Amino acid sequence: MVRLRSKGFTLIELLVVIAIIAILIGLLLPAVQKVREAAARMSCQNNLKQITLAYFNQESAFGYFPLSGSNVPTAPFGWGLNVLTAIEQDNLYKQYTVGAPPYTGIGGPANNQAVSATRVKVFTCPSNPDSSGPAVLYTLPGYASWTGMPGDYGPIKGVNPSLASTISGFPSGNLNGMFQVDAKTKIADVTDGLSNTIMIPEIAGRPYLWQAGKKQPYPTAFTYSNGSGLWNDATCSNATLNGSDAAGTSSARTCVVNCSNDLGLYAFHTGAVNVGMGDGSVRTINASASLFTVAALVTRANGEVISE
Repeated sequence: MVRLRSKGFTLIELLVVIAIIAILIGLLLPAVQKVREAAARMSCQNNLKQITLAYFNQESAFGYFPLSGSNVPTAPFGWGLNVLTAIEQDNLYKQYTVGAPPYTGIGGPANNQAVSATRVKVFTCPSNPDSSGPAVLYTLPGYASWTGMPGDYGPIKGVNPSLASTISGFPSGNLNGMFQVDAKTKIADVTDGLSNTIMIPEIAGRPYLWQAGKKQPYPTAFTYSNGSGLWNDATCSNATLNGSDAAGTSSARTCVVNCSNDLGLYAFHTGAVNVGMGDGSVRTINASASLFTVAALVTRANGEVISE
């Protein structure tokens, strides 16, 4: 009697095939993640491009850049409000009552609250793990609580004098950044050059505190040096380059990129942060960039010579 050999796989052969597939998946997964992050970074850069061009185009029309925010008690607002029409969000802007507070928590009308709590895609970096999250209830200690939508970008008003004093050879004549709250910046004010001055950087993850890639319990130990991060909140327009230690937990002022989103520039890109420049271009700053270089790019009229 002739026995025919079964055409099926043996258990050992199946296990070998499964092991090979697992190895291939393990090899491919990092590559897929890298491609995904590269796409997210490009999308983030495109967001910054639209924001910086929105500011720049309005300067061309009016002779000065739109306000990056206002602390006027009766009607404060954040950096994002004045560029809505320039990023094809005109319908959203028309729903807003200009001259009234932005949130019901500080006496604003319901329509302003609704606008302020709207997620604007251009204001959000897709690399942020909370990029699709809801509006947040934000509490500024000793002031008020309101609901608003975070953004991953925002102006930075200058360099902390305490940081500047630790940087060898760094001049400290004018530590102001591109924008000051309630002030109209003109191109002539940026004597360091538009291509050498950061307009809008990534300070992502706010109002939650992120330290060296780790999300901290909200709002534990949040000093609010860089504001809430809500795109229509004036505190977001008062961010300052302070510097922290590498862990982002103290003001040792040795790190200004991706260590703390409350004390420096911050992004969810590995080893880098995107920044929109005064001339409308977008650059990437590596986390290894010197304190001198980053601080020099923040100031608009301090006369530094950038060699990196």
